Amino acid sequence: MKWADTILFDRPLRDVCLLTGAPGQDWQAFLQEREQAAYENGRREGERALSEQLMHQRNETIEMQRGILESLQRTLPQVAHEAEVLWGREPVELLEPLRKCVAKLKWAVGTYLRVRSERDRDGGVYESASKIVFSMGADPKEDPFGAKLKKAVTKVENFVRPRLK
Repeated sequence: MKWADTILFDRPLRDVCLLTGAPGQDWQAFLQEREQAAYENGRREGERALSEQLMHQRNETIEMQRGILESLQRTLPQVAHEAEVLWGREPVELLEPLRKCVAKLKWAVGTYLRVRSERDRDGGVYESASKIVFSMGADPKEDPFGAKLKKAVTKVENFVRPRLK
């Protein structure tokens, strides 16, 4: 279509306005630029929304972790006291390594979740905490904290199991 051609409409036009900033000839490039700008804007908005959602989930995780580990820290001394009344000093001594593991896990998760920037990650504290938080190896050499925790739980289970039957 030439710009000089007459366009006939079957109804009168309403709310017609002049398109400003439109290029004279290169519509394809103009449309591609607008598409790219809209894409970039959508990507930025998506990143912002995702960042907000991740921050919200992180805060929920911190609160949940704090509640679970604090509950464990409150419960273990009560369990130790009750076990001592029932079975003597041995279960208290068996629960001590488990109590220490819970305290160390609480510290590690809290430390890992609080570190926000690379600058804060300098030093061995963050690395030590993240090794505990993310240790998932079945091999005790790969996961010394997990092996220590498992050993503590197993000792308590082995003591309590025959007494509860």
